[in-house]
Amino acid sequence: MDIQTIQSLYPALEPSVPELREFESQRITIGFGEQIDFIINPSTSRKYTLQTFGRLDTVMVLFEIRNGVEEYSACKNSDFITM
Repeated sequence: MDIQTIQSLYPALEPSVPELREFESQRITIGFGEQIDFIINPSTSRKYTLQTFGRLDTVMVLFEIRNGVEEYSACKNSDFITM
């Protein structure tokens, strides 16, 4: 069998990204140089605060999907961000 046939029989798996919900904490265990991604689906348009605590070096980058295209929205290198 060739690669094209195998790919048609076994399609690629979609990456699984956990959803971060309002008022819900997540325990994160990652190693040096690793990252974790979350999906945030706000219920309403308002200001939200995202916060980390503990021994993590935090860089938060926010993307929005506009007209089906993922667009950069904001970035902050901190343990606390309000948007």
